[in-house]
Formats: sequence, structure tokens, C-alpha cells
Amino acid sequence: MDTILNTPASLVVFIAVMTWNPVPTIGRQINPGDSLTVNFISIGQGVDYKAQERFSRYLDSFQKKNHITLDYKSESWGKEGETTYIIYLDKLSAKHRRSLMDGLNEMFSNNKLVQLGSPPPE
Repeated sequence: MDTILNTPASLVVFIAVMTWNPVPTIGRQINPGDSLTVNFISIGQGVDYKAQERFSRYLDSFQKKNHITLDYKSESWGKEGETTYIIYLDKLSAKHRRSLMDGLNEMFSNNKLVQLGSPPPE
């Protein structure tokens, strides 16, 4: 307990935010690789709202270009606009999955306030 009390509060909050999965997948069976999370996080300065706008435009254009509808949900969970999106990939072809993930990786690879990954198993 002394370790936590001697640790700056901001570091404790930062670690908690970085390890917490705010959007559960309850009610839907998700296999590894069948979903993608996109986390817009803040490190004491708010989220990158321009990145969120680019993300939204990218999803819209991806759907129109490929004539598909992506199944996804979002949840805001922080005081500074932190939001997690879960994109369900289980109904996409391998080509569309690869294309979507490649585009997002390219768009956000250098942005420390956007995290791409898959949700942990429940």
C-alpha cells in the first residue's frame, strides 16, 4: 500500500485508464481477431478531436467505397472525451478486414492518443 501512496496520483490514474476496458462485449460471442478496438485516450490534455473526425470520415468512406455496412459501437468513458470504439469484423471478408486495419494503422501509427487493438477476452 505504501507504494501506491507514494506514487503521484496522476500516474495511478494514467495506469488505470490505460488498463481498463470500458466497452464490454457482453451479449455477443467474439472470437479472437473478430473485433478491433480504437481507443481515443487523453494524457491530461483531452483527446485528439481531429483524429476522431478523421476516424469517422474514414469509416464512412470505407463503407461507401466497399458497399458494406460496418457493425460497431462506441462508448465515451472519460472526463476529457475519452472514447472506445469496437468494430466487429466477423462479417467482413479477409480482404476487407485487412484493408480496414491497414488504413487505420497507417492513419494512427504515430498518434499516441489513439490506440488500436482487440478487446481482451471476457
